[in-house]
Amino acid sequence: MRYQLIQHKNGVYTPDTVDALRKLERKVAKLSVSLSIKGRPHQEMGWDEVRKDPGPTGFPPEWSAVPTGREVYLRLTMNKDEGDEASRRERELAMLWGLAVPLGFVPFTRYPLPGPHDEVFHFYGEWAALMDQLLGAGRGEAGWPAFCCAAQLDVGKWQGNRSTERLVQAHLHRIGFNVGMIDGIIGNKTQGGLRAANLHSMEMSEIAKRIVTKAPRPVTTFDKDVQGRLELEGVDWSIHDYGQVRTTRTVHGANLQISGPGRVVIDVREPPK
Repeated sequence: MRYQLIQHKNGVYTPDTVDALRKLERKVAKLSVSLSIKGRPHQEMGWDEVRKDPGPTGFPPEWSAVPTGREVYLRLTMNKDEGDEASRRERELAMLWGLAVPLGFVPFTRYPLPGPHDEVFHFYGEWAALMDQLLGAGRGEAGWPAFCCAAQLDVGKWQGNRSTERLVQAHLHRIGFNVGMIDGIIGNKTQGGLRAANLHSMEMSEIAKRIVTKAPRPVTTFDKDVQGRLELEGVDWSIHDYGQVRTTRTVHGANLQISGPGRVVIDVREPPK
């Protein structure tokens, strides 16, 4: 366990989540809006409690972010009552996304539209690398369970099997080595990651002690906007950008201009029959 959960408002969160929430509060304080932050108290974050009340996502404990201290429920309300309720709620959500996404909060829903999960956000923190590596390798179905397991291990809430082995796999991802599933099975990928990280030839318990303090491999940072290009020909698709990412449709796809954290959602639709 690396982190102690700390109190903020009426919930408990990881320290980096609280830091991000405080930054969000400072941004909101400059606007004519109010922000509601809700979470779970510590005594309601165990697996037994999640089975009784899984929260808005409805996930079982092993697939739930509730015990991680990284699930938070945010609602932004405009102080001026303008327009009908539906359109006002859409504007509130769009504003909240514009403020929260650049700080690292990931909406549970794909679009800023009113619905049963529109208040649910997650702060991946250091585990964003794990999600990115699995998604980039075409293992999107493994991303969410891996994040929940890794983040629960981080705060001592994981009650499943193979805790030590899963912890090692999760932290190999964190420091930059893609070892696939967080399943606790030490196969060729995990062994290769341990060799690359110079953590082989020792007991798993000793590896676990060392890897949790090991710094990630350095990544390239940019002091100017990053340009990118997406090509999608012969399909019907649409693209939506949020935060500090801007997209421009082209004849064969889209151009991307990235000045900071954000989110891009691409919908590919079946052609009409």
